[in-house]
Amino acid sequence: MSRTTTTPVRSDTCETLPHSSPGASASSAADARPRDFESPPPAKERRLAEASSRLGGEEARRARLAECAAQSRLACGAAERDGRKGEDVAVVAPTFTGAAGADFYAVYDGHRGRAVASHAARTLHCELATALAAAGGASDVPRALADAFARCNADAQAQQLLDGAAAVVFVALGARGWVANAGDCRAVLHAGPGAVSRLSVDHRASEPSERARVEAAGGTVEFDNLEGMLAVSRGLGDFDFARSGFSCEPHVAGPIDLGANDGGGGGGAPSEAGRFVLLASDGVFDVMSDDEACALVAASLADGTPPADACRALLQNASARGSRDDKAAIVVRLGAAAAAEAARSTSCEI
Repeated sequence: MSRTTTTPVRSDTCETLPHSSPGASASSAADARPRDFESPPPAKERRLAEASSRLGGEEARRARLAECAAQSRLACGAAERDGRKGEDVAVVAPTFTGAAGADFYAVYDGHRGRAVASHAARTLHCELATALAAAGGASDVPRALADAFARCNADAQAQQLLDGAAAVVFVALGARGWVANAGDCRAVLHAGPGAVSRLSVDHRASEPSERARVEAAGGTVEFDNLEGMLAVSRGLGDFDFARSGFSCEPHVAGPIDLGANDGGGGGGAPSEAGRFVLLASDGVFDVMSDDEACALVAASLADGTPPADACRALLQNASARGSRDDKAAIVVRLGAAAAAEAARSTSCEI
């Protein structure tokens, strides 16, 4: 990408599946065949080979995720925990516009594949940087966010990507922040004990407002799913549901004051854990409420646990509660708790 932006951890690793030779019991005639015609390995061996090939790439990618988080102006941490499919992605893009004071955080929850989630992880922050420049900076952030989602989606369609992804984004520009989401990934603001507010909106076909919108667009909702098949009614990709009312238009919330830290009491002393924004996929929120998730993170931070470890503990807790889904989470500390003011001249590139 030629734009002067920060590139986050890439979610697509170029994988070459190992080629295994036939077993020792193969006939001599089979042994004499050219290698191009060797039989593929058994399914179990092939899965093990794929997992082994993927492991190194995933470890490197997550190391880069930690490196990018360390460069963020706001203290933050991110974690991923693969469930059954490995389709959830966390992204931290410090200085994503090329200027200090602009940071981008996102969680993408892929479904029916990982191609769209990986595409968004590579490009959505770049599209937002372009849209913000066209809008003259922070003068119209909601419009820039909507444009970025639309451009990212159009590019995915042009590449004929076939799956989809829910997305939630938190962008910090100077002393203010905004949230945008399409799908059922959530952003939650913790302002102190008992002061938890959801910044995103769950776009599920089962929600009355989304059902009405889908039906007005000519689609149907059956068994609480779009056309009886898709739980979410907004997101990126899923182009085969476009005529049924599936939309990439995000809900946008903000601006949020990043500097205030009154513990939710309107002028009182800061809470022990301070304020933070939690972004997470539905693998977390399917098994716990917003309050429960924030309480777990706040308890970790109050004990001095780094944000990344607080994220890992949250995802582990969700798994212990029975969530078998993929999971990703980001914690961004605000106010007085955001003490990670570091030199930001180093770009984060693959």
